[in-house]
Amino acid sequence: MKKIYYLLFIAFLLSSNLFAQRSASTVYVKVVTNPSGIYFSTESDKVNKFGPTPVTIPLLRNRTYVFVFTKDGYQSKTISYKAGTGDLNVTLEPLAAPQINYNLSVSSNISGADVYINNQPYGKTPLNVSLPSANYNVTVKLAGYTDFASNVTLNSNQNINANLTPSSYTLSVSSNIAGADVYINNKLYGKTPLNVSLQPAAYSVTVKSEGYLDYRTNINLTSNQNITAPLTAQKYIILSLPVGTKLWLNGKAYHLNWGNIKDDNKFDNVKTDTNDKREKYKEFKIYSETGRTDLIEIRYKNLITGPMNIEFNNKIKELRLSLFDK
Repeated sequence: MKKIYYLLFIAFLLSSNLFAQRSASTVYVKVVTNPSGIYFSTESDKVNKFGPTPVTIPLLRNRTYVFVFTKDGYQSKTISYKAGTGDLNVTLEPLAAPQINYNLSVSSNISGADVYINNQPYGKTPLNVSLPSANYNVTVKLAGYTDFASNVTLNSNQNINANLTPSSYTLSVSSNIAGADVYINNKLYGKTPLNVSLQPAAYSVTVKSEGYLDYRTNINLTSNQNITAPLTAQKYIILSLPVGTKLWLNGKAYHLNWGNIKDDNKFDNVKTDTNDKREKYKEFKIYSETGRTDLIEIRYKNLITGPMNIEFNNKIKELRLSLFDK
């Protein structure tokens, strides 16, 4: 009986020592992952998995384990880890989102315009291209037209309609008097009939012809335009004046261009010089609007006429110099 108790005691001691050895060789490792909630396994045993993370697992000290971490939507990662070297932290990289292309259609009111996407040429309108989802700058260009530009976020099939407007328009000017001078913003552009290309803007247009009242109008050039200038004839009088005459029209000195003067026998002139010689005369035209009254004053040597109120009507009047002493 004593022998049996002795054997049992020896067996207890042996089992206690083995338990102590096993307890001393086990370490507990905390496994943390980003993102959390991951299951993982050893490379040699992919059936039995640990997790979900974070989780603490028992491992044999100094033993090297190869763990495989996997999660939907993330790249799998394999880690070699020696037990007893601290906690295990693992970060998984997300899988790249699959590329999705959408259709971008570009049209314009003028076909054949050049299409640039992010400053790169892609073709001419109408255009259809398939592009990845992203932000794009779309420019449509055509000679003679202002560039069209638009920014688009391509997260679905989209259409762009580019309304191109001319960078210049044609202004046509005609009148009932061919060859009348056309001034645009006080600059002479030519004679009627006239066609001129101008940028969109506001302009003043004046049409002039000798013997006619000026035609004036203001326009805002936002499309091709036609102007017909009806010129109305000015009324005028003829002044038959001797050389040296001075003339004032409506209180302002009027310039008389005498040029080369020859004796003209058609005038029966007043003899005013002491030598009883025939005076030299010249005709001048003075223009005025119909229905307007002008004040004319003429001075010649020691003689004066006027001031005279001359009213213009539909008939041409001739004013002959009538002189009297001051």
